Amino acid sequence: MTTPEEKNEKQFVTFMKRGWINVGATRMCILDIAGAFYHIRKSYDSLFGPVEKTVMYRAGKAGASMFVEKTLETGVIPISAKGFTLCVEAYVQCGFGNFTVEELDFPSATTRISGTYAFEAWAWLQHHDRPETGVCDYTRGTFLAYMQTLTEREDLACVETSCQALGAQTCIFQIPPKKTLVQQGYIV
Repeated sequence: MTTPEEKNEKQFVTFMKRGWINVGATRMCILDIAGAFYHIRKSYDSLFGPVEKTVMYRAGKAGASMFVEKTLETGVIPISAKGFTLCVEAYVQCGFGNFTVEELDFPSATTRISGTYAFEAWAWLQHHDRPETGVCDYTRGTFLAYMQTLTEREDLACVETSCQALGAQTCIFQIPPKKTLVQQGYIV
């Protein structure tokens, strides 16, 4: 039985037509993580070297910014802490990993997100590939874009402080103002 609240909520996943799925207001598709995505990253690394991490970070950020902007237009998510958690939940439901918003202070635009099975770390583990640093750059960019777009703040940054690809139990992401991360010794 559908509750009155559920009847009033807008549909988040829409099957537009054969071969076309929208999540929020953004077209999505399924991509083989261990095969296609992993090898895209490795190809970028061989072409760009360490800059590959920045390329993936920016790609995640650009895609997530568009996702939030388009989805805000539909009224599916509000500009609030709930809107942020709904964006993270959409990321989870789309198969990117099992993420939980552990801490969230929306007015100050700070959050801590933990996750297991993050798609990037998982891909590295499937190939028994042990990187020197965390690999969840696309996810870092995505989470940052959610917060920046919803709060309209450009002074934020996201760091991955723990990564399963490095043997950690969880991947952990922190988003505060850049100056906070610099004070903590991170390069942003």
